[in-house]
Amino acid sequence: MKPFTEKVREHRGQLGLSQQELADKAGIGVRTLTYYECGKRFPQAAQLYKLAKALGVSTEYLKNDEIEDPGYGMDVELLFSFLQATQPDALARLEKLYGDKTRQTIFNYINNEVNKKSRSLLDVLKHGVEFDNGVSLTLMYRKPATTFNQKAEALYQQNVLSVMEEVWHKEGERIDLVIFLNGIAIFTFELKCNTSGQNYEDAIRQYKFERDYKTRLLKFKAGCLAHFAMDLNEVYMCTNLKGKSSFFLPFNKGCGVG
Repeated sequence: MKPFTEKVREHRGQLGLSQQELADKAGIGVRTLTYYECGKRFPQAAQLYKLAKALGVSTEYLKNDEIEDPGYGMDVELLFSFLQATQPDALARLEKLYGDKTRQTIFNYINNEVNKKSRSLLDVLKHGVEFDNGVSLTLMYRKPATTFNQKAEALYQQNVLSVMEEVWHKEGERIDLVIFLNGIAIFTFELKCNTSGQNYEDAIRQYKFERDYKTRLLKFKAGCLAHFAMDLNEVYMCTNLKGKSSFFLPFNKGCGVG
């Protein structure tokens, strides 16, 4: 597992950003970022959220590279940071009702809604969730049709897409890459390198025969929206994993007019 300092430096390099540019993007001081990168200081929750958003990764990845509880299929820290940043009043009302159990109650409620037969992950993302006391939480903000509504545009900009590598979705099984939207897992990837003698077919075989498709992360409707098998040249995807019966379709951009 890579240390926090190495993750920050590595992703900053991948984005081609200087320390000053990353500090400006994250809204923190360059000296503070220097302390983070040399291991003299670790960011508090608010700064960690800003840094993760600027780097395009999850807070959980920066902290420990694992989902806190695979049963949720969520980066719980990033999800809660998103809710705090966009809906503080709704959280305050829930905290009055649930006290120190607020966070756990929110995650359990979202997970229960996602797993209902009448709902799905996509439905919960699009329409949010409503609690017994009438409080509603929005889990994503759609892009407004125009930029005239500045509030809607600002909320849309608060959406956070993040990436987590080597995600354990159950004991003994891990996914190469998972993409999250506001802390909720939406896409999984199995990656293969042609130069090492493997290709996308090996990734498909892995999904079909080596992955438990009944886990929260891979479960149809309640799990991620799509699952991608990739190598350096080809991409295939499946929206409904069901073991050896899983059907993958090509998802290639093509080359030129092909």
